[in-house]
Amino acid sequence: MTEHTIFLELALIIGTAAILALFGRLIKQPPIISYLLTGIIAGPFALGILSDTQIVQTLARMGIAFLLFIVGLNLDFRLLKEVGKVSFITGLGGIIVVGIFSFLISLGVGLSHIHAIYIA
Repeated sequence: MTEHTIFLELALIIGTAAILALFGRLIKQPPIISYLLTGIIAGPFALGILSDTQIVQTLARMGIAFLLFIVGLNLDFRLLKEVGKVSFITGLGGIIVVGIFSFLISLGVGLSHIHAIYIA
């Protein structure tokens, strides 16, 4: 694979994302939906634009790291302090409810108690 092929594939992906983002803006949808559709369209299961998915996976990991960095830059600790207690209680409640349901479903499909606990 040459560098030209990589740049051509990236250009096709970015162009597809831009076109879908413009269309998404026309129908008042957030850009993230367009970007997800671009991944589906450009992926190996649709058009197969990508010949080397390893490079794209590396770029995707870098993109996630940059996204989390931007979220960290915009994080307001005063707001976090205000919603921290409610978020903690809600998150803990969600974990407990999902754990109980997972345990009960695991028992319902015939797993032992110890296996059901591990799954929950």
